[in-house]
Amino acid sequence: MRNKPREKATQAIKRACKDLAIIIVILSLILASTIHAVEIFAKWHQKEGVAGIDGIIIMIAILACAFAIFGLRRWRELQEAFANLKILRGLLPLCASCKKIRDDKGYWNQLEVYLLKHSDAEITHGICPDCMKQLYGNLSSPVQPRGSTSVE
Repeated sequence: MRNKPREKATQAIKRACKDLAIIIVILSLILASTIHAVEIFAKWHQKEGVAGIDGIIIMIAILACAFAIFGLRRWRELQEAFANLKILRGLLPLCASCKKIRDDKGYWNQLEVYLLKHSDAEITHGICPDCMKQLYGNLSSPVQPRGSTSVE
């Protein structure tokens, strides 16, 4: 569940790449047939006159609007996916003693607070065996991994 924004962003990028590939193929086919289309159009224009050109212009305008709407929708999906994506990068100034992290404004934050703000990680707490021994000494019983049984 932690990687859900990353998965959404990846899916949005894949969809956008597919859509871009489709648009490139369509435009390539249009450009490849342009020379032949010009010859056909010249013959058609000689036969039909100026009146038929209006229909062609309207059809081209509708196609251009459809491509613009299509591209804008994909662009918004990508922007939304990237806005929801949280990744920690770079160097994190960490106190060697108390393990607080210094943020961009120079304030020192608890590690847990910083991670919750800057990532989609969920924090749980526990005590490692070394700290258990240091904090509780002989009062603590040995901690065993789940599923293991002790034979004494």
